Amino acid sequence: MPSQNDPRFPTRLKKMCLSATACLVLAATPARAEPGHYSFAVSEDDGGVTITGYRGPGGDIVLPAELDGKPVTSIARRAFMDNRNITSVRFPDTLTFVGREAFRASQELTTVFISRSVTHIARPAFSRCPRLMNIHVAEDNPEFSSIDGVLFNKDQTAIRRYPHARAGDYIIPDTVTIIIDEAFRFVPNLTGVTIPDGVTFIGKQAFRGCEGLTRITLPKELTTLTHRAFKDCVNLTGITIPDGVTTIQRRTFRGCVNLESVTLPRHLTVIEGQAFYGCRSLTRITIPAGVTRLGCGREGEVFMGCDNLSNIVFLGDAPTVVREGAFPVQAPPRLTVHHPESAKGWPEAGAEWMGLPTERFPAPEADSEE
Repeated sequence: MPSQNDPRFPTRLKKMCLSATACLVLAATPARAEPGHYSFAVSEDDGGVTITGYRGPGGDIVLPAELDGKPVTSIARRAFMDNRNITSVRFPDTLTFVGREAFRASQELTTVFISRSVTHIARPAFSRCPRLMNIHVAEDNPEFSSIDGVLFNKDQTAIRRYPHARAGDYIIPDTVTIIIDEAFRFVPNLTGVTIPDGVTFIGKQAFRGCEGLTRITLPKELTTLTHRAFKDCVNLTGITIPDGVTTIQRRTFRGCVNLESVTLPRHLTVIEGQAFYGCRSLTRITIPAGVTRLGCGREGEVFMGCDNLSNIVFLGDAPTVVREGAFPVQAPPRLTVHHPESAKGWPEAGAEWMGLPTERFPAPEADSEE
């Protein structure tokens, strides 16, 4: 049969082929949703449009650059939350701001394309999207970048968001020094993370609710481990916290029900409220000599719910305990507090401390600094 460009090619077949080609092109091109699919507000200050909601058919969509003849510059908080039909979204080059929880729990969303103009993404813009696999960023974006579909800042020193649907182990690039708040929050099938030695800061709720996480090694240079960082990591079994960390912030390990082993840093001074609340697999823990306070503000309950905790070994003076209920209420055999015989603030031999029996042991030799 002659080619389509040959004048002998049947006209009817030529039209059919052109029509089929057009269908293929349309199928491969994201749909530009109609203006009527959006609710929006216009700023009185600069005339920019903020998208506040969506009621279109979904699929692969491109957000409009203009609505009502005005540039689209922002996506409001929760504008697309709980959406059930968008599979991918591409931002226009007019957009600069993405609001908090803008796409939260978008059930079918798999891919996000961030344009060069976006300079602010409020966290967590893309949390709990169960099918999200990739977040791509335009190469000339001045604030953000992407490596293999994972969101980073521009110079890739901070990891910002790991897609919810990823599974297995992940190796964080060596350029990273900061894990941003909620970067891995509620990624259920993440099983292990390799963190580079240069990371000094882990943000709040960074790994909260990572139910599949069983192992993680914290870097030696780490100095800040913020609150709820590993809350509800129900399959985490052990952790060693580097010596540069001086505070275990509130609720850091709350709900880690299978946590069996914890090694605290030598220079630790404070364990804040509910830090180990509900760690029911923990049976023993050693508290470094420098710890002066358990609990914080209105929160005590540091070890409440640790129902199998039978021994706490304090290596120094008795700490201040903020509020009652720092320790679990248990049936016998009861939790026993062990402390050096020469340390200050402890009761007389055989007496109770905070309602718990105590035992003395000879003072340990001082650790030598390396």
